[in-house]
Amino acid sequence: MIKPDKIPFAEIRKKADDYRVKWCDGTLPIPIEEIIEFDLGIEIRPISYMKSSTDLDAVISSDLKIVFVEKSLMENHRYLFRYRFSLAHEIGHLILHGNKLKELKFESLEEWVKIRASFDEDDLIWFENQAMEFGGRLMVPYELLYNDVFKFKDKIQKYFDSYPDAGYETITSFVAPHLNRKYEVSEDVIQRRIINESILKQLEF
Repeated sequence: MIKPDKIPFAEIRKKADDYRVKWCDGTLPIPIEEIIEFDLGIEIRPISYMKSSTDLDAVISSDLKIVFVEKSLMENHRYLFRYRFSLAHEIGHLILHGNKLKELKFESLEEWVKIRASFDEDDLIWFENQAMEFGGRLMVPYELLYNDVFKFKDKIQKYFDSYPDAGYETITSFVAPHLNRKYEVSEDVIQRRIINESILKQLEF
């Protein structure tokens, strides 16, 4: 069974930054679908009822040539942000775990679900958290997010004044709805980026 490398988050973020610079022109939102299909030549294949049958939104094939995606995420604009991050997450697996995935050689989603279920729980968490960190940093560049949050500094101070015992998760829940549409990701992704990047601490909150 494959095991995750304990890659420092700083290294993962650099890989995501380098990848973005290679494939993007610096404008937002990051064109993740176009990068996958046209630049990388990877097929995005919609699968009906994938979520209900596998409990997964997206999976990259072991030969790294196809990203299988829950069909409803692609077809329903209401799920656009979730769809985009699912793609970014799978690119995280491609970049960080591609060589390991090739070792598994699974032929179907059902086979992948069985393999995944056999993973050590801690190993699975490592794999998923690494891909999530890569995807988040790829879709939400640090410098742009820092500048956007900085513009809310006075409001953030008012939030802390009103809720002095609130943690960062609560405070970022007020900020995220103002920013997520710019990046075309969910509010949860913005919250996670602000917290993981320690932006509030850097702004001395």
